Amino acid sequence: MTHKVTHSMEKDNHSSDNHSSPTGLHQNLPVGIYQKESDSLSEATLKTIQKMVKLMPRIKKSSKVLILGYTHAPAARFLEQKYQCKIECLVSEEALQNKSRQNIPSEPLGDRINVTIGRADALTFPGETFDVVWSQDVFWSNPEKRKVFRQITNVLKPEGRLIFTDIMKGEQWSKTASEELPEWFDSEILTTLKSYQLLAGRVDLEKVYIREMSPQLLKHHSVLLNKAEADLPGMTEKSEKALADKYIQDLKKWITAVENGYLTWGILQFQKRNV
Repeated sequence: MTHKVTHSMEKDNHSSDNHSSPTGLHQNLPVGIYQKESDSLSEATLKTIQKMVKLMPRIKKSSKVLILGYTHAPAARFLEQKYQCKIECLVSEEALQNKSRQNIPSEPLGDRINVTIGRADALTFPGETFDVVWSQDVFWSNPEKRKVFRQITNVLKPEGRLIFTDIMKGEQWSKTASEELPEWFDSEILTTLKSYQLLAGRVDLEKVYIREMSPQLLKHHSVLLNKAEADLPGMTEKSEKALADKYIQDLKKWITAVENGYLTWGILQFQKRNV
């Protein structure tokens, strides 16, 4: 049995998924944790998920988990298979359309997983529904971060956890940094680790764990670059080759930005106050 897709009442205009980025062009895999030089993209993705799970209170069969964003599939499959818990995944309509355009096949998900099309800043789930809200590398591109966090607080149960990974401005970020990034990159909506902490505090979310891991962001995009360059000679169509070449150039800019300290990545976890 495959997962079902339902539509929320809200039209998806400003979703966390509304962007094109290097991380989204290879099976929609979020940034991975690379412990060995030989780790593949999928292996590193799994290690990120396992790391996030270890940071959480024990997930039970009765737990309800909400996963936000286009990178939902690997985590949803892992959590459902390991804990047999119920999982709601929220993705934007645009993300699904992008996936279709890139000819990325839909991954089969478990029977306990439901996929809803909607917006992270306009959740339609009842209040205090979820024990965990989970997201990987999608908040950074959402211009409505305050609304997203307020919505998350609303749907979390008291003492529920928000855990997410994200791309953020690094310590060396400057006004001129955006000039060295790909043209699709909207630096105006990118935030910092400190800003996330302040934002969480304003909506009754207490810090539990934060770890910055910029070397993993660098490694991840280096792996993407190596794969893209290896695939390039086998391409025959001019349009496909031109798109791949543009992608490679964007990846090189992205890698340089991380090396210069303009961008970073990390894991953040917060707990809803029991008020």
